[in-house]
Amino acid sequence: MKWHTFRTLISSRGVWSHLGWRDLKVRYANSVIGPWWSVANLVVVVLSSSLAVSFISTSNALSILPRVAVGYIFWTFINTSLLESAWSFQNAKGMLLNTEIHEILVVYQLVWRNMVVFAHNSVVLIFLFMILERRALLNLVFLLPILGLVAFTLVCPMWLISRLVYRIPTLRSLIPPIFQFLFFLTPVLWTPSDTGAPNVLIEINPVAWLMGLSEQAVFNSEVNWKFLLRLVLLLIFSLFASEFLFRRLKSIKTQI
Repeated sequence: MKWHTFRTLISSRGVWSHLGWRDLKVRYANSVIGPWWSVANLVVVVLSSSLAVSFISTSNALSILPRVAVGYIFWTFINTSLLESAWSFQNAKGMLLNTEIHEILVVYQLVWRNMVVFAHNSVVLIFLFMILERRALLNLVFLLPILGLVAFTLVCPMWLISRLVYRIPTLRSLIPPIFQFLFFLTPVLWTPSDTGAPNVLIEINPVAWLMGLSEQAVFNSEVNWKFLLRLVLLLIFSLFASEFLFRRLKSIKTQI
């Protein structure tokens, strides 16, 4: 197996990284603080969510802030990447028609762009942990390999969503409520129990595996091998699926 998707990732890294930076510059061209708007938005969401959870539970808002922040920063990365993939081929239509770049680079470009935003949002985590969880501050470095694992795993579903939505544009209106529903099934604002329906949801929810893995690594300095193994298997499946689709599907350029 030649692993075309991986070879394209390496050989064209200058292209997709440049396109990702260009997207950020265009998006925030008229903004004074640029991507830091995302940080400000994250701060507001994390604070308001923590307060809301404290009102309906016995938890103290300050005590749950770090956990909610870790969950939100990963959920924002995953949710934004998948939602924006619904528009990726439509937005890159001119570039795909007038250049020789492969369509998978559009997905790499999107993932890279959101990884840069993730890096900006990480400032919120560092600040919160310096104040509220200083003992676990150095453990934030564990989020880097977890981010890489998630980013590679997202390539295949993002590619599929991009192709499917370009073929059936009406699906764009269905994707946001679906992911909003999945958000409430994911333990970002609630803590899972050992038994019962919530635990079943975690067992079948890959994002919940990610939350469990990241929380154990950051707050307990432990590796949740069960969730790590599941995510690695999911990554392997995603890589093989991407390679299979790379070989079998006709280029999206034939549909534009």
